Amino acid sequence: MSLVAQMVDELAAAGAAPDVIAIAVRALAKAETADAERRRKRAEQKAKERAVARQSRDMSRDKVATVAATSLPKKETSPHTPLKEKTPSLNLFEANASNVDGPVDACDVIEKPKKNFEALKAFGEAWNQLAGALHLPAIDEIKTGSTRERQALARLREMPANGIQELIARIRGSPYLRGEVNSFRVSFDWIIKPSNYQKIMEGNYEDRKVTTLRR
Repeated sequence: MSLVAQMVDELAAAGAAPDVIAIAVRALAKAETADAERRRKRAEQKAKERAVARQSRDMSRDKVATVAATSLPKKETSPHTPLKEKTPSLNLFEANASNVDGPVDACDVIEKPKKNFEALKAFGEAWNQLAGALHLPAIDEIKTGSTRERQALARLREMPANGIQELIARIRGSPYLRGEVNSFRVSFDWIIKPSNYQKIMEGNYEDRKVTTLRR
């Protein structure tokens, strides 16, 4: 039995007048209609929310897949281990450029991605060889667009011919830069900062000036 029929029977049994019963029936029917409309709207809202959540999950999966396809997980390496050739990735030293035959110096740096890559690769490998010999922190990568890349390229453009070799020789010849004076240990990011690079190349850290630093 429907709710309307049940109410009619109860009102009739209570002796309610026909017009009263009619009014009650209309009010109940209106209430049921309104309730049904509210349920319908709630169902539509929930369906929309589920669709939005599903779309968001799909977009997140697509983003993760894209990042995974273009990123290289960080790999723990010994600070004294030379750079190794791996599969192409965002790692500068394995980016999509051909291997370098022989050293590349500052004179080879021009505004072309391949030349920039080769010069940065030579710079990074020269540093890692020095780091292995002097027990300094090696580098694992020079990411495209990073501060490290911008500063390294700027220093390469400032260097004269054989500038990398001269920089490495000056570091080797300085007890202070070799970490033999105090707890300071020179790093790749430190030497490519403009002021630090200039001081190294001007001889500020040569042995005769390190003696003054000790006093």
